[in-house]
Order: sequence, then structure tokens, then C-alpha cells
Amino acid sequence: MIPSPAHPTLAADGARTAVVIGGGGVYFAAYAAGYLHTLDRAGLRLEQVDLVVATSWSAVAAMGIFGGNFGRMASEWNLWAQLPPLLEKLARPALPTTTQVRALVQLGALTSADSLSIREVGRAAMASHNPSLEVLERSVRSLIGMGPWPAQGLHVVATDCYSGDRVVIGPDSGIDPAIAASASMSLPGHFGPIWLGEHLCMDGTVAPSSTHADLVGGARRVLVLSLTDGSPTAQRATSLPRDLEAELGAIGRLGSDVHLVAANPAPGTNLLDAHVVADALEAGRERATAELVTMRRFLG
Repeated sequence: MIPSPAHPTLAADGARTAVVIGGGGVYFAAYAAGYLHTLDRAGLRLEQVDLVVATSWSAVAAMGIFGGNFGRMASEWNLWAQLPPLLEKLARPALPTTTQVRALVQLGALTSADSLSIREVGRAAMASHNPSLEVLERSVRSLIGMGPWPAQGLHVVATDCYSGDRVVIGPDSGIDPAIAASASMSLPGHFGPIWLGEHLCMDGTVAPSSTHADLVGGARRVLVLSLTDGSPTAQRATSLPRDLEAELGAIGRLGSDVHLVAANPAPGTNLLDAHVVADALEAGRERATAELVTMRRFLG
């Protein structure tokens, strides 16, 4: 488990290829799953990726994709697309309590990504009366399996509620993969927070970055899957201000060749609505099909 201030990158200088999958609810996790599954079926061997960073719902998708459970993961997303009620209890828990509503309001009111503002949301998350996490953790485990950490190069991101700092969880953390993924997707007002060692954590998108692409700066090639391209009118996972262009520019200056794939869902899309999964999967598949030639060249 890596506190961000001490380790701004994941020693990516020796990595040939890194994949970053940002946060964006069930919509974006489905989009990313559709995109990457299409690449995999076309013969682009994703298990050769050296480094993966995933956040929020995308952490679950990444653990399935890069942990050798791609077939099962794809089947689950297809089933959810056909039968949204199966996903609704996981994506949208029971009606929020009064304290959860308070956390949601606090999150929605954020206009700054500084640590103090993030800590305020963390405080509201810690003070919320949340439902049991058993269903969440059991559901995540059913998707990613019962084994050890899915892949050596895979890391997921959460946010420390108390300090507002980023927490990066990887194969050497000693953290159960299902617990790590659950913490990464523990959006205040919906789930959690969840203990990861000595850190009580919430969703990794409650941070200055929704992708955390800066963690892989120095890798030779970086494929970034993001909910948006960072434009002011794009649909966002939270109200936090982000500068994706600056973030990608910074890793480019470290020598990385960066390719951005942005879903850019229609404004007003409910990113936690199980009924959007079918459209998201199809959009991801169509994008990957259109980019197959480019991605064969990019991923080598």
C-alpha cells in the first residue's frame, strides 16, 4: 500500500506498456470492459501489459480483465446488460440514510480539489450510517474470483478519508483484492468507507484526478481510458475540477507516448444506472473496433 506523497509514480520508467482506467461508475466500467474485451478478442494480448492503474468501478473490471477472468467478466457484463435489475442492488444500494444524503450533498458541492475539501467529504463519509458492505464485497469477489492478487502490475486507487491523500493498493500490500476494489469504488453516500490497513478509504475518484494517470509517468506507452476528454461541457463523475490535458501532458514530457480513449457519454447520463450498461458496452466495442489498426500499432 503506497501513500501518494511519498511515491508520486509506480517506478514506471522500465515499463513498456501501461494501461490506466479511470473512474466513472457502472457506465464507464462497462465501456472499458467492452473496449478492452474487443481488443483481446482481436488478438491484442493484454496480459503483456506491464502496469495497470484502475479506479472506482473500473478497479473491478481491471481485476477481471488483467487477472485472467476476462471470459467470466465479459459474460457478467453481458448478463447485466440484458437484466439490469441484477446489477441495481450493487450499483444503487437501498434508499440513502439521512447521513448518507449529507455525504452526497457534501460531495456534490465540491468546487476545489485541495486536500481540505476532500477531507470534508471524507469526514461526512466517516460519519454516515452506511449499509452492510457484505453484499458489495461478496459481489466483487464473485466477479474477480477467490485467488490472490490478480496481476503483479495491477494497482487500484482509493482516497484516505482522514487525510485526503491518495492511497495506491498493489500486489505487495497484503490487502485482499476484493476489499481493495470495494474501497476504490466506495463512493460517499453509497458505500463504505472501508479500512485498507491503517487507512479508512473512500472512492478513488474523490481526488484531484479521476484517472491517476500521473502514477505511470515514464512508461514507454500509456493507454488512458477516461470517462471524458476533460472538456468543460463533458459529463463528469464528480463536481471536482480536473485538468486531464495537463495531467497527460506531464506524463508525455516524461517520455511516454500517450493514447487517450474518452467515452464522453451524453450530458445527463446517470453513471450509476444499471440500465446504461448495454449502451456503454456497445459504445466501448464500437470504439475498439474502429481503433483496431491504431491499437495494434500502438501496443505493438
